[in-house]
Amino acid sequence: MLPRKWVLAFALLPLSACATFDGRPKSVITVAQADAMVALYPPDKAIEQLGGIGPVDARNTYRNKVVAAYLATIDAHYGEFVKGLSRSGKGSHLAFDTILLGLTGAGAIFDHAASELSAVATGVGGARSSFDRELFADKALPILTSLMDSRRLAVRTEILRGLSKPEGTYTLEEAFSDLMRYEAAGTIDGALADAAVDAGQRAQETKYDYSKAKDLCVVDDATDEARRTLMIALENFERKAETSPNAATVAQSRQSIQKAAQALGIDAPVAPADKPAAFTLLMSIRDQVEAQCNSANVDALSAKITAAGVTLQ
Repeated sequence: MLPRKWVLAFALLPLSACATFDGRPKSVITVAQADAMVALYPPDKAIEQLGGIGPVDARNTYRNKVVAAYLATIDAHYGEFVKGLSRSGKGSHLAFDTILLGLTGAGAIFDHAASELSAVATGVGGARSSFDRELFADKALPILTSLMDSRRLAVRTEILRGLSKPEGTYTLEEAFSDLMRYEAAGTIDGALADAAVDAGQRAQETKYDYSKAKDLCVVDDATDEARRTLMIALENFERKAETSPNAATVAQSRQSIQKAAQALGIDAPVAPADKPAAFTLLMSIRDQVEAQCNSANVDALSAKITAAGVTLQ
């Protein structure tokens, strides 16, 4: 019978082969090199040294140099962090899959080791399942990374905008504060918080849309006919504008649509200049007409439009 220790060693061999699996190219600037760069500019010493620089241009140059060093270092650390996440996800998945395939094949080669290998395979399969449940790396990590990247880009933009200003306007102290925000932007907790906010906003929008749909009324045939008649009368103005060779008639027809919209409280500062603009305005009018649940309300809208000087036919 194959000794248990050899079975375990055989099972874990693929893990060592996949330990270096990576999803990103090797960094040009290592974390150690970046750390050495910012070590030259401790925040307190950098601020003190800047205080001894007189010329404005020289102060700007020194501030920008310090901030650039910190940006590069934060980027280096963030790159290693994301690379580690990618490696953990891709490498572990590949390792677990390889182990399970290896154990399956080994069962056929080592007949006497079947029970040992079966026990190990069960444990590895359970570990893979636990890994998936815990990190769900295949789907969640790309989304989280994208959220972190967008958060970092927003703060970095603010920093670069600040560096375009004189040092007296955007001080080194302010820059260090923004650099701390930049570093904090590249965290999973922050990305999840943003995702939660976005989900909350979407939920509110969905609830609003649902409430609008829920409040729509079921109308009788008379009301439906009244709404349809009113919209046909208004749409006829655009049909007339499209078929008339007379420029004055075209302008007058589209002005009637404008007046009808204004009578219903719709923002229409100018008459539609063309067919697409006219239909856009007619759609806004239609929204109000279809919101009326009885014939009396539809008649009230028609009265408002007529009072504005629009002759409905």
